Amino acid sequence: MSKPDVSIIIRTLNEERYLPELLSSIQEQRSSFSHEVVLIDSGSTDSTLTIAQRFGCRILHISRAEFSFGRSLNRACEAAHGTYFALISGHCIPCDQHWLQNLVQPLADGLVQYCYGRQVGGVQTYWSECQIFAKYFPEQ
Repeated sequence: MSKPDVSIIIRTLNEERYLPELLSSIQEQRSSFSHEVVLIDSGSTDSTLTIAQRFGCRILHISRAEFSFGRSLNRACEAAHGTYFALISGHCIPCDQHWLQNLVQPLADGLVQYCYGRQVGGVQTYWSECQIFAKYFPEQ
C-alpha cells in the first residue's frame, strides 16, 4: 500500500452511538486525497472496537491510566502514515462530503500551516452549545 495523503485520526471511548455515522461519512468523502483511518481508543467497553474493525480502521489502544487528550493524539500521530493529519473525535460527524477536501487543500497548496473546521451542533447538542458554535463558526 502506498503512503496515504491524509491520516484521519479518531479518538474514542465508548462511541458506538456516533461512530458508524462518522465512519460512513468518511467513506463517502469526495476528495482527491487518499486517506487512512487511525482510531485510538482509551478502553471502550461497548461495541466501538467492533464497529471500527468492521469499517477497516487501524486500531491503537491507550490505557485510561496513560490517557490524556494530547498523549492519545500524539500516539496516533506517531503511528500514522499520512503527510497530513485530520483530527476528529468519535462523536463528531463531518457536515458534508467535501469536509476532507476542504480541510486539506489549503495545506497541500502551501497556503496555511494548519486548518480548523467549522463546528455545528447536532440534534443532541445543548442549545447553549449551539449558540457558542454559531458565534465562533458562523455560516458565512
